[in-house]
Amino acid sequence: ERSNRLANHLIAAYNLQPDELVPLCLDRSENMLIAILAVLKSGAAYVPMDPSYPADRIEHILQDTGARLILGQESTVEKLKTQAVDIISLDEITFKAALETESINNPVTSTQPNNLAYVIFTSGTTGLPKGVMVEHKNVSNLIHQESREFGLLENGVQKNCLWYANYVFDAHVWELYPSITHGHTIYILEKELQTDLSALKDYIEENSIRIATIPPVLLTRDSILPLEKLVVAGDVTNPQVMAMYKEHGVDLINAYGPTETTVCA
Repeated sequence: ERSNRLANHLIAAYNLQPDELVPLCLDRSENMLIAILAVLKSGAAYVPMDPSYPADRIEHILQDTGARLILGQESTVEKLKTQAVDIISLDEITFKAALETESINNPVTSTQPNNLAYVIFTSGTTGLPKGVMVEHKNVSNLIHQESREFGLLENGVQKNCLWYANYVFDAHVWELYPSITHGHTIYILEKELQTDLSALKDYIEENSIRIATIPPVLLTRDSILPLEKLVVAGDVTNPQVMAMYKEHGVDLINAYGPTETTVCA
């Protein structure tokens, strides 16, 4: 409902169109997920930006995307206010109250499979960030394939999945969409737990997480994460660590793919 309210507001206030780009500048929170879904529901495409980005990087992205507005939060307004775009603070009290008057119905848009879903900016060979444009049909193909591989299509079986990656990396697409499009639950991991294996293990146990993508550098032979499926990506995984997980009945997936191929090749 919250994403629908925001989407309907964006359509009414900005008349967003397919392939229009809406940057996000948000910390890891429910608002991050709500903003992503709202932009997609509005028919536009989202562009993730980390609040820690320097001002010149943010300015470059805004100029490159031709953005009219940014979805941010109170803690990022000060950094963003020098930019010549509208800034919507999702946790600002007055705006939150105004959203309560918006419709909770799904918006109807003219978005087609070949329209953009998101743009991820990666470091280019010239040193300037380059925007990789990904269409809805690409994401749909990824969801279809991954959902089968992860056993997310089983009727009546609800699974808890982990959102580990920073949303400025396309790994978030791999983690987020297959789970929520099939009625499963996504847990947004707090930033403080991303580099603490012991705390991460406790979090996975407490929340009965079944599927997670974890960087190999974090995995050791001293502690096994209690998962059903473990995806490793972004680096080489120690063969001994992989063997231990297999011995414990964990289904391992070694993933790789450039952003241009929609997360995983």
